[in-house]
Formats: sequence, C-alpha cells, structure tokens
Amino acid sequence: LLQEGEVRGTGDSYALGAQTADLALFGQRIFVALVGESSLVELRMPTPDRILFTRNIPLPAEGAGLVVRDSLLYVAMTTAGLGIYDVASIDTVFPIGFYEGGGGGGGDLGEANALHLALDGDIAYVTTADPGRSLFLIDVSDPASPEFRSTYATGRRPLTVAAKDGIAYVSQRVQGLVVIDATNPSAPDSVGTRREITLSRRLAVVENYMFAARRGQGMSVYDLSVPSFPSAIWQEKTPENASDVALFGAYLAEADGSAFRLYKQDFVNADLAAPNYAIGILSNPFANAYVDIIVVASEALVDKPAIRLVMGETDSSLFVFRLDSPHNVYRSTFRLSQIGTAEVFVTGEDLSGNKSDVSRAFSVEYVRGSKGGSIYESAGKVEVRIPARETSGDSYVLLAPVDALDPDVAGGDVPAALAGPFRLSLGRAEGPVVVRAHDLVFADAGKTPVLYRKEEGAWTPCATKYDAEARVAEADLSGSSIFLLALADEGPPEPPLLRVEPNRPNPFNPRTTIALHLSREARLCVSIYDVAGRRVRALEDRRLAAGAHLVVWDGTGDDGRAAGSGIYFARIEADDRTLTRKMVLLR
Repeated sequence: LLQEGEVRGTGDSYALGAQTADLALFGQRIFVALVGESSLVELRMPTPDRILFTRNIPLPAEGAGLVVRDSLLYVAMTTAGLGIYDVASIDTVFPIGFYEGGGGGGGDLGEANALHLALDGDIAYVTTADPGRSLFLIDVSDPASPEFRSTYATGRRPLTVAAKDGIAYVSQRVQGLVVIDATNPSAPDSVGTRREITLSRRLAVVENYMFAARRGQGMSVYDLSVPSFPSAIWQEKTPENASDVALFGAYLAEADGSAFRLYKQDFVNADLAAPNYAIGILSNPFANAYVDIIVVASEALVDKPAIRLVMGETDSSLFVFRLDSPHNVYRSTFRLSQIGTAEVFVTGEDLSGNKSDVSRAFSVEYVRGSKGGSIYESAGKVEVRIPARETSGDSYVLLAPVDALDPDVAGGDVPAALAGPFRLSLGRAEGPVVVRAHDLVFADAGKTPVLYRKEEGAWTPCATKYDAEARVAEADLSGSSIFLLALADEGPPEPPLLRVEPNRPNPFNPRTTIALHLSREARLCVSIYDVAGRRVRALEDRRLAAGAHLVVWDGTGDDGRAAGSGIYFARIEADDRTLTRKMVLLR
C-alpha cells in the first residue's frame, strides 16, 4: 500500500481549456466532459507520459457523468437524460440508445437535471439536482432501450454516486455520504450515513476500495470491507480542488481545476491481465538480407517492448521503433547472415504493471534462383519446394508461424488447422512453389487434408493431393502467401478461376512481379493504369494454361519511356473475373 503522503510520481498532463465535469478511461483512450460544453473531448494516451487530442464528440446537452464498460460509453446529460454510445472503434463514436423520461413514477430524468452517473451490473445510477429524486435507477440490460426502475430521495442535493454489488454510495454537499442498498432496484433503501465524508466531487469503487476526489481535501481512499461503513485509510492533497477521480489498472487518474494527472498507486490493480503479442516475421521489401519483426501488442504498454533475436550463437537485442501508437504496433529489423532456425523473444509491460513475454521460432533458407531449393518449418513437418527458374534471383526465404492475434489472419472460418498458419516470404525468389506436409495424423475418417491460403480477407482452398498411405499432402501456391492445412469433408470446393498475389516488391524500382494462378485455361489480360485511369502499359493479352504464372512490369509505358514515380493500378482479367492491385513506383 502507499504510505500516507506518498505519491509514486506523475505522468503527462493536458490542458483542457475548461473545468472538467467528468472523465472515463477506455484502454488508452480518455473521454472528458467539460462544464458548459455540449460535447466530449476524446484524448489518447499512447504511454503514461504522452496525452494527445483525438476529437470532439457532440452531445444533445452538456455532459455531466461518464462511464465506459464493454466498449459502451454511458453519458449522463444535464437536460437530456442518459445516452449510450458505441466506442469500440477508435475511428468513430455513434449513439445506440437514450433514456430521458416517460417511465412514470417521477421517471423524467431530463427534467430532473442529471449530475453524475455510476454503473453496476444492469443498473445505471444517475444523481440529479432534484432533492426529491436525488437518485435515478435505470435498467440498461438492453443498451438500445434503457428502462426506468425507481428513484430515491436523499432530501439533499447530491454531488456524485458510485456503486458496487448493489450498494450505491451517494455523496452530498452537506450531510456527507449516504449508503443505499439497491439490490432490489425497484425498492432502494438507505443502510448508513457517513457525515464526515463531505464534499466528495467524484467517487470510484474498485474491489474493496473507494477513491474520492474531495473539494478542499484532495484525494482520499476508503476501505469498504464493511460496505455500509467506509473507513478512511489514505489521503493526499492536490495542487487545486480535486474534481474527478478514476482508476484503471495500477493508475489513479485525477482532475483538478483545468488539468488532468496520472498517479501510480498500489492499493488495488483493476487490471490483472498481462498483454499478449502477435509477432510477424517478414522479408524486408527493400533489402532481402534483412528481416522485419512486427509486434502488435493487445493493449497499450508503458514503453516499447524489448525484442531479442537468437540464431545459432547470435543473441541480439534489437532496436525497436513505434510504428502505430493507436494500434500498439512496433518494428525491429535484423540482418541475416546465416540459415537455420531463429527465435524471437518479446517482453513488455502494460499500463497496470503486468509483464509478459512471448517467443516465436521461424526458419531461414538461402535459395539460388538457378538451382531452387526447399525450406522447412521449425518442426520439420511442412516443406516448401522452390523450383529453379531463370527469372528469380538468389534470395533469403522465410517460413514463419502466424499468430492468431495477427491482423493478417483475422476473419474467414476454417476447420482447426492440422498445420499452420504460416507466412511464406520468398523475397527475390518470388514465384510458384509446392507445399508438402509430411507425417499427417488425424482421427476424422472420411475427411481429407486441404491447403488453404489467405486471399482478400478470406481463407481460399487450393487443389490438394493427399497420399493416405504415405500421409503426405501436396498443393501448389503461386508465391509468397499465408497458408495452413486443415481438414475438409470432401476435399476443397472448386477454386476460383483467378488468384492474384500482391505485387512484389512494392514499392518498387525499376521492376515488380505479379504472381497469379489460373484454376483452368483462360484468356488473361493484364494492364497498368495511372491514378487518372489512363492506360500506361499492356502486359498480357493471350490464353494461358491452368497453373501459376508470373507477370513482370519494368516500369515503362507502351511507348518505352520510363513511368514517373507514383501510384499505379494493375488490372488483371481472366475471362469474366477481374481483380485490381495497387502498386507504388519510387524512382
């Protein structure tokens, strides 16, 4: 526990320009209601020492109380009742449901003038400026249709409310704190009063502790071991009059005057879940001897994660770049100098002090284009055979497992994988390959192994040969891709006529390769267009046999002149199927 008077340091602050009415925290997002403003301010906190402005969110009336739970933001508004908003997306906020009045029995919340809000189970507790209806209890089990349950009169104008396990704590300007038993939301009843707990502007209850922002007193913490009798255990003066308090993880958020501050506290950790990491292993598009390690954290971290790579006798701690703060994406780069199995170790800590580490192994092979070669995943059961071809250069090739958290594999239902998913990065050896899975064992009679590849957000089955006696499955891939092996009832359905990989490299200079696959003979037309829709180059217009094919654009137009830097589009047509791929030429 914190000792009396001890503060474990502050993080960043952000000037809001007006007095805060309330705030709510959701991951690394902060929603703030300001006095006199019919809108919310949304801030973003990539790390505790950085607070950034995101947007203003308009409201029907001035926001008075805020709570976020399960990606829903509950807003008590002074003259517009209760509003519920979906904040699951970081890109947009949209309303779901409202309650203003019409509930009968004095249930006109908009008329009573809401002051603050708490949420416990399916009940929203809203304090109002009407002493005869000090507390409204609203059923929000259906967020789209909130329903009135009851009101409770404390006889005094309340300041704020907090609730836990059916017990509501209502702070008043005078007469201290009222404790209300609301286990029956239709018949709430007072079970105690603490007159000495005065001027609590905001309360937050987590586990057996109540945190209070008290005007003139700063921040206080109370033990709720006896719910009807909160007892003080800690107090800290703040620079100005404390107006709001909230708890997330191991951090205490406090607002006073027109500033927002963070404090590290050790009373209770509201977040005990350690972060997870998706680790992506990719060939660098510009330098084939380098591998890019992309880490996506499941939540905000206090700092960049530590990333190590171990390969043979090499053990390197890598420099880490933060790529995308809202989505917690990080990158490291490592120069390859040997082949074999490498292992990546990632260690990080979330804002609540929870630490975790994850490791991933991947395979590295060096393939000479004129000779071809093979690469095996680290367990040795899946092999990718790369045939010799004149158009390919010598290249490092990577085969790495793909995490379930990886955004590249999200979506598209397939049966449980026998092997994979894997990400194959061919580098300069781009082109058709053969995937072989060995020593397959499964108990589902009547089913057969099928190779699936990720294409345009969905898992697409590939024509797969299976030798039951040898327990070997084999399928063709048109090039670098994400794939897995799973069981199907009767083999894969008929594959699409045309499959097209993203061009590689991209961006490129001076040439790029488009790998595609035809499931049957078809007339193939490939043309390059600029952003204005003008055709720059016709690359193919002929009938081709079924199978994998490569189309190369050397960055020139039909007139033989070099095309300028910019964005171009490849239009690929096979009979009645048309696909488009965007590419970037950088001179």
